[in-house]
Amino acid sequence: MNIRPVSFGSLMVFTLNDNKPKADIPTLMKISFNNNKQLKQYTLTDTVSFSEKIDGTVHNAAKNFAEDLDRLYKKELPKGSKRVKLTEVDFYVNPRETQKRYFLTAATNDDENKIHEILSQSSVFYTAKFSNKR
Repeated sequence: MNIRPVSFGSLMVFTLNDNKPKADIPTLMKISFNNNKQLKQYTLTDTVSFSEKIDGTVHNAAKNFAEDLDRLYKKELPKGSKRVKLTEVDFYVNPRETQKRYFLTAATNDDENKIHEILSQSSVFYTAKFSNKR
């Protein structure tokens, strides 16, 4: 039996704090999508700012938000679409402080898996894919 991970939602994109100067994530993503021949087949949309703040202190907050984004964008990204949405959202890291989080959403799980593989080979930023074995 071939068990393969199935995407649970959008990809979460972040950089590690290594004290080196970096451009912001939307800029890094634009550069990556424009300069990588495998990603050029996709069209990265302008960054969408999510107005609601998310309580990032609760268990599975990022995974749950990624699932919500998939449902939210499903109509805007029909199967076969090569558009990829980049969403910026503020996550509470404690009751008084928020940090920006970024999520990539593609039309299909297969597209998200391809993008995840390509971006995971980068030394600039990292992607997290929430998955379930089915």
